[in-house]
Amino acid sequence: MYASKVIRAKSKNPPKSVRFFRALSDETRVRILERLRDGAQCVCALTQTFNTGQSRLSFHLRVLKKAGLVVDRPKGRSVYYTLNYRAIQEAEVLITRLKGEHPSVARPDTYPTGVNVETLISVPFESRHEKGCV
Repeated sequence: MYASKVIRAKSKNPPKSVRFFRALSDETRVRILERLRDGAQCVCALTQTFNTGQSRLSFHLRVLKKAGLVVDRPKGRSVYYTLNYRAIQEAEVLITRLKGEHPSVARPDTYPTGVNVETLISVPFESRHEKGCV
């Protein structure tokens, strides 16, 4: 009967937390992040791994990059992607805040998330093991 005409305005530049959760809302993007745990990967290797087209994969990588979860580096004709460990640490702090706890109180052994903040180190891109294209 009554149709609500609520207008939702989307921000052109959503907060980092929104970009983070939006990036994790897709199974393919989560699988890409899991794959990048093994080291830097080029787009062509990821395309073969996921058996999908390069344009589709590039879309997902762009969302992950915009969220700050991955960083890219061109090397020759290929582009290599790797996890941004600093962003993963920030995401853990965000989730800790959402749980209503102070980040300094939350200990990795108390709240197992699969990510141990104390052992995460921002590894330079060049030192990561690169897999994929030659």
